[in-house]
Amino acid sequence: MQKKPFLTVLIPSWNSESFIARGVRSILKNSYRGIEVLIVDNNSTDATRDIVASLKDDRVIFSPKKDKGMYEALNRGIKEANGEIICWIGADDRYEKGALKIIAGSFMLNQNVNWIVGEGKFIFENENNRTVYHQLPQKVSADTIIKGNPLISPSVAFRKSFFEKAGCFNESYKYASDYDLWIKFSLMQDPLVIHTALSLFSFNGSNISSKNKIKIYRETIRILSNVKNKKYLKIRLLNQARMIVYICYNFMYSLIK
Repeated sequence: MQKKPFLTVLIPSWNSESFIARGVRSILKNSYRGIEVLIVDNNSTDATRDIVASLKDDRVIFSPKKDKGMYEALNRGIKEANGEIICWIGADDRYEKGALKIIAGSFMLNQNVNWIVGEGKFIFENENNRTVYHQLPQKVSADTIIKGNPLISPSVAFRKSFFEKAGCFNESYKYASDYDLWIKFSLMQDPLVIHTALSLFSFNGSNISSKNKIKIYRETIRILSNVKNKKYLKIRLLNQARMIVYICYNFMYSLIK
């Protein structure tokens, strides 16, 4: 009987045949054995299922079910997850070598830590794999996150029990529900910051975030409106004002493009 995994890596997927094998292999080759890889798939119609099956690793679980978007898939995946620690990557993202060992060790050595955030690299695949290192501030807190989200989702990990206390992803947000969750987390506890690149976040033209900037900014304004604590009023309003400027800029750019 297979030992219960300590860490579950979720991969929300839909018609991901071009990337899924690369992402899963980056997990399986990560030198940490106590994992399961749970692919929460939106009933893909391409070869995603067959590619996953060809990997022939019993740590990889393919879980297909129709969903309305990534956050519904993640909520389902976290419910199904057997690991105590949860993290996720997009189907086109990857982990750096040794990242999962760092993540697992951080929780094992710090029993009071409920979530960790790491640095990462942005890979622009349509620009000859141009790479930009994403560095975090020395300390990350609710102030930091409400002021402007500095986190890369594939470099975040959390205890499943902590997620359940904070509440699930709000599925009414289609593009920025992870930001909503990071704010909830940060109001409960500051994360442990890992000043090491844990993930490779891919920009390849298929990312939701590259196509729907105005919608993301609008959702961010809504999410910030839910922060009622007066302590954060000034930084909340400043970030909302910044989002309005971004919306205006992108709208004007779309008219002249």
